[in-house]
Amino acid sequence: MSDSAVLPASGWLLWGTWLVVCAAVFSTQKGIFHPYYTTQLAPAIAALCGGLTAALVRVHRAGLPWAPPVGVAAVVLSVAWAAVLIRREPDWNGWLVWPVLLIACAAVTLLVLSRRRGRLLTVAGCAAIASVLLAPGAWAVTVPASTGMGGSNPTAGPMTLGLGGGGGMPRQSGNSGGLPSGMPSGMPSNMPGLPGGGASSGQTAEPPSGGVPSGMPTGGANGMPGAPGEAGSNDRGTPSFPGAGSGTAPGGGRGFGDGELTADQRKIIRYAVEQAPDARIKLAVEGGALSASAFILGTDETVVAMGGFTNSDNAPSVNQLEKWTKNGQLRYILGSDTNGGSAPGLSGGYTKQRSDWIADNCTKVPASAYGGTSDTSAQNNAGGVMGFGGSNVLYDCAAK
Repeated sequence: MSDSAVLPASGWLLWGTWLVVCAAVFSTQKGIFHPYYTTQLAPAIAALCGGLTAALVRVHRAGLPWAPPVGVAAVVLSVAWAAVLIRREPDWNGWLVWPVLLIACAAVTLLVLSRRRGRLLTVAGCAAIASVLLAPGAWAVTVPASTGMGGSNPTAGPMTLGLGGGGGMPRQSGNSGGLPSGMPSGMPSNMPGLPGGGASSGQTAEPPSGGVPSGMPTGGANGMPGAPGEAGSNDRGTPSFPGAGSGTAPGGGRGFGDGELTADQRKIIRYAVEQAPDARIKLAVEGGALSASAFILGTDETVVAMGGFTNSDNAPSVNQLEKWTKNGQLRYILGSDTNGGSAPGLSGGYTKQRSDWIADNCTKVPASAYGGTSDTSAQNNAGGVMGFGGSNVLYDCAAK
């Protein structure tokens, strides 16, 4: 096969595989899922659409009769889907549906006529591209005034109601009293103060007028949402998550994304490496991704974040922990005195199972063993996101 044939085939294979894999993962995703994840589909879709357009032009110039019908079918399907999406939110630039349909009709007509008049091909192609890109282009350039989550959950399209009025968490609808429709899939719905969760005294299950669910911390401390003008806020009352300011994450770190370890954390990971040099996993950290982020970003060691993002996922499971510790792949776990640092409402699930297993199968390592401080109150106060407790107690889980 010549190089001229291999190069296009490689492109179709690369971008086609990219699209199929991403679509399959997103279609079967379980747990937390933010809308912006789907942007990973964009490069593959753009490359495949561009490749198809170029291929159709070459085939048409070669005189093959099936190129215009394929182009017509592509335009009709793309525009029909664009119209469906536009009509889902008719109050937000709903007028777009009419120019999209009109330009598409002109493009289809020109593509059909171009079967006999090749000079129309350029005009037909431009009209087809305009009809296909007009709606998504308008959505892409029209960004809501607030993207929510301190700018870490960017979305485009119609403004919707969510945490701090940010995009990506649509307005509440009739979903049987759960979380607002559009909240990340898999977000625990039994957390006190969140819509649909258990409301404590003086709290309700509906978001207050300010847009932030009742019960969510608003003091701006530790990287949590602050009211406008308060420390930790972004002047819109939207969450300012760790990494966007000076907030601290569970375990006493400086927050998600900066990779800075405290002095005690450096001593802990150094001690774990020295005492278990052959262990594949040097440290497992309870409390979710935010608790382990500084260890993962600030060292070259293999560190496992237990519990996923919210500390509620069954990852790793108790069975997995047993296997790791029995075969020597894992010895040390950084946990907490208080149920593994779980958030209210999450303590009865997988988090508690792991915490109970740690309590039954592991022994606490005194801070003096690794040269740390015995006073962990400062770390305990670094509550992290959504009330998650800190991970501040080192456990030795060597097989007994």
